[in-house]
Amino acid sequence: GDEQLVLRPSNCPHHILIYKAVHHSFRDMPVRLAELGTMFRLERSGVLGGLSRVRAMTLDDAHVFAPPEAVASEVRGILALTQHAYDVLGITAHRLRLSLRGADEHYVDNPRMWDEAEQALRDVLARSGMAWDEEPNEAAFYGPKIDVQVRDPRGREETLSTVQVDLHLPEVFDLEYQSSSGDRRRPVIIHRSLISTMERLT
Repeated sequence: GDEQLVLRPSNCPHHILIYKAVHHSFRDMPVRLAELGTMFRLERSGVLGGLSRVRAMTLDDAHVFAPPEAVASEVRGILALTQHAYDVLGITAHRLRLSLRGADEHYVDNPRMWDEAEQALRDVLARSGMAWDEEPNEAAFYGPKIDVQVRDPRGREETLSTVQVDLHLPEVFDLEYQSSSGDRRRPVIIHRSLISTMERLT
């Protein structure tokens, strides 16, 4: 229509700049940043629905900056925290989905990076004992994710919680930390939303 819109980045670059504001050593890691952040998305009018799909939302958003060897334990901890939140709130997960890259140009073109990140999440799921499915073309453009799927009262499936392994943005933003041996190393970013947006949660 005649609406005027202004581009606003997601919360990820904001947390990245906070991380970059100081030098980090292995003793600081992992660095965890979280907020309830307001986000905006240009959803077409035909797909808007109640509070489950809106243009302005308040997201339970967090980023963990972790050494590669700590990624599995951080992801396990996030899944455990998600389950605790569901138990407290009386939410039942329908299934876990390992969301993988597709073949189109939407995804970052770095097969080695994708293979490493996807395998890390597969290993966590395989050791969790939980049932899960793999689905291509559902990943974020920068990396794979574990999505916790729930069903609404009409039986429609929605992603409520997500945990994503990102090897791309640390390269783009040249993120580093000092290892115990004194050299500079690249952290991994784990994006996580524990209980999604406040609007969808209701």
